[in-house]
Amino acid sequence: MDNDKLPQGSSAPRAPGSTTPGGGNGPGSSTPAAEPFTSGMTTGATLLTIFAPFIALIVALMMHGSERDPARRSFLRSWATVAGVVTGVEVIIGIVLVTAVLASGPKVDHSGPCVGGPQIGAAGTPLGGGRYRFPCVSGGSAVVRFQDATGPTS
Repeated sequence: MDNDKLPQGSSAPRAPGSTTPGGGNGPGSSTPAAEPFTSGMTTGATLLTIFAPFIALIVALMMHGSERDPARRSFLRSWATVAGVVTGVEVIIGIVLVTAVLASGPKVDHSGPCVGGPQIGAAGTPLGGGRYRFPCVSGGSAVVRFQDATGPTS
């Protein structure tokens, strides 16, 4: 039967097991159509994307470059997109966590009241009149007055 004389809405005859007209991957091809990826391969791709998304991205792009079947290429393109998004999300989460850890270090405010007592061995800042300001262990500062050997000063 000639393809020009087919009724409208019908397609060209197909070879057994073929998914495209003419029995192959492209117009006029005589090779059988490639089967889609098995469920085991899809499960493996999903697990790799969850646990190692950067490697999954590389694998998907490498396989996409050598694949000829449009259905498989579409799957590989989608897999690469999802793996790329997951990789980006993990990088953002990593940056946020590192920033939070680095920003949560001890903060000592030496301008408030003394907390934890004066630091042992810390140098005091002279304020005049025998008074010195010493930093405290957990924040704040303490002003200490030292007297001369001659007696108290008023």
